[in-house]
Amino acid sequence: MKILLLHQFFILDSEPGGSRHIFLCRFFKQQGAEVQVIAGAVNYMTGKSKLPFYRLWKKEEIDGIAITWVSCLPFLKFGMIGKILCYLSFFFLSLPFVFAASADVLIATSPPPSAALMGWLSNRLKKIPWVLEIRDLWPEMIRDLGVKIGFLARTADKIIAKFYRDSSFIVPLTNGFAKIIAQKGIPMEKMRVIPNGVDPIFEDRVENEREPAFNKSGKFSVFYVGSMGRANQLETLLKIAEKLVNYRDIQFIFVGDGVEKKKLMREASVKKLDNVLFLEPVPRKEVPDLLEKADLCFLTHAQTGSFSAFIPNRLFDYLAAGKPVLLLLEKGDASQILEESGGGVQVSPEDMDQVAKAILELKSNPEKRKKIGELGKQYVFKKFLRKDLAAEYFKVLKEIAEKKKK
Repeated sequence: MKILLLHQFFILDSEPGGSRHIFLCRFFKQQGAEVQVIAGAVNYMTGKSKLPFYRLWKKEEIDGIAITWVSCLPFLKFGMIGKILCYLSFFFLSLPFVFAASADVLIATSPPPSAALMGWLSNRLKKIPWVLEIRDLWPEMIRDLGVKIGFLARTADKIIAKFYRDSSFIVPLTNGFAKIIAQKGIPMEKMRVIPNGVDPIFEDRVENEREPAFNKSGKFSVFYVGSMGRANQLETLLKIAEKLVNYRDIQFIFVGDGVEKKKLMREASVKKLDNVLFLEPVPRKEVPDLLEKADLCFLTHAQTGSFSAFIPNRLFDYLAAGKPVLLLLEKGDASQILEESGGGVQVSPEDMDQVAKAILELKSNPEKRKKIGELGKQYVFKKFLRKDLAAEYFKVLKEIAEKKKK
């Protein structure tokens, strides 16, 4: 079976960001599939390109996976217009490679929806059955962030709905996403929820003997690791740091990059929050060692509409690392996992006094931190092993490819 993956933000182990798809590709290859990837060269977290400005594309093979890196404009940190230019440049430069590729089944992962458009075109012109994978809901999430896109949103709604109808199958990453898609008239039988899960790097982690400078003081460390965009709402963590600034033995550590990082750093500087530290993103393979230094991990994001269905990848990382999670979210898919696992504490994002109280209580109770950290770890290793989820995904692809042959 030949599998083609279209993914604008395909991440390698040596880069910061989510590595779900490199793992899936390796797994598919191990099952005997021939795997090809057409991917954008710009990293979504850092905004940096793998290609020099004068190169439009590059082909390489990693673990038997044929990858075509396609240049795109590195404007992700320049607002919505910059993102659209990045998406469109990848779309147009990728089309020749998409149309030249042969496959038994194609996966188009969205966002951006331009990748879904490539899948739709390939199906129309080459009759390749295609799976539409939904990692985030567009344009719902943009609209729920308060971005005014008016006519564009209405047009995008119609286009995405057509992709839902015309795709061979849909793989949403959360149950909440599946429910919202079903409300558009798509039968649940056409979908299978295959979430993200525990990255294997947490299964056989080798501890880094070198202690990072920020941990030598022995302070209680509250970590956030991941993207720093508008949807992540990290200004909330700065408010907490400001409230606890007089507790000299507590530090708040932001690890990652994104369009909001400089703004957050300026705000921390203006407010003289010397209990806040910003670090550069680390390669994916170093995340387990990084999280080993955390006493508590922080998670929040936008609260409105479609975001209640969103499960950030970092939640699985935090739980797999055996770290207690402080969740500042209303009821939704992410809070359900935390509640079922017992792996953390959920506090209303509106109640800063309760948030501060929860941090101080966990700080003073290391046994409780250890217990809930272990509960979370046991839960995700039992229910969200990535190899089990990959096997389920491969079964879906095989069924779709075989259906075409009949």
